[in-house]
Amino acid sequence: MNILKRSIFLLGILLVVIWFLFGINMKKENGKEMKSQTSQVWEKIQKNCYQAPIVEVRKIIKQDDWTYQINSAQLTKIQGDWEKPDDTWYQCDNEGNVIHHMTLVKINITISRYKKNEDNIWLNSYKLNLYDKKGKRFLDQDGPISYEICAASVVKSKSKDKYNYPLEKGQKVTTDFIYAVPDSYISRTKYYLLSINNCGMDESSLTPKEHCYLKIDMKGNVK
Repeated sequence: MNILKRSIFLLGILLVVIWFLFGINMKKENGKEMKSQTSQVWEKIQKNCYQAPIVEVRKIIKQDDWTYQINSAQLTKIQGDWEKPDDTWYQCDNEGNVIHHMTLVKINITISRYKKNEDNIWLNSYKLNLYDKKGKRFLDQDGPISYEICAASVVKSKSKDKYNYPLEKGQKVTTDFIYAVPDSYISRTKYYLLSINNCGMDESSLTPKEHCYLKIDMKGNVK
């Protein structure tokens, strides 16, 4: 009887060990498969970005005379401490809540100048690109959609050239970039990229070294 109990006990331990090792192996296999799928998506996105560099989250990149680093990003439906643009971009109720099925994408970014140059930086020259879970960029009748900046927290002026920001060599600025995006796109977006293109030319006509993209780790779950 004691031998039978001991055998059953050892068999139970053996089954537990097998189950544990099987579970670890399944997690590794699933992790590899998920990583492989994600890598394939990013390869597709980079191909659609004309093979320009795509910078990892919170990494610093040098592009032209400046360096860029995204510190954080979030979705919000609340007007913040930035100069609100006119109602053609988005509208708010009396309490500052964004209405009419729009969501604000707020990107906190630090820009510094590491080269001496007489030209000022244009804060509104950076566009937001959206991709679904398969790495497909959203389109409309005019082609791929890119959202232009509609506000920046560091800008307090309402003048025509308010986004023409002076930065001397060695100086830097940290600001929030604000983009207004329809909820219908936000709900389907998996990947967010900030396009860095200082020359203003069409991205398809640039070499990979003449522009780049910054990955955005988006926080918030706005419905």
